[in-house]
Amino acid sequence: RNHRCRCCGRETGIFDRPARKRVHELSRGVPRRINLLCDRALLGAYASGAPQVAAAVVDKAAREVFDRPALRLDGERPA
Repeated sequence: RNHRCRCCGRETGIFDRPARKRVHELSRGVPRRINLLCDRALLGAYASGAPQVAAAVVDKAAREVFDRPALRLDGERPA
């Protein structure tokens, strides 16, 4: 899993162990949810200048990605 990181010169993983555990818990193992959550967490860590994604960043990303009311097909938010 860290092979690509080592190939580009990174010695540690991008997500620390608690962050990986939170991704698993919050995504329930659903690939689409994992992708959405990790994408937002990576952006959050980058924006704050963090060298590694921590569980707190994952939690914040989850609030941004998953705590939104769903849109209906016509683009309106449900009442």
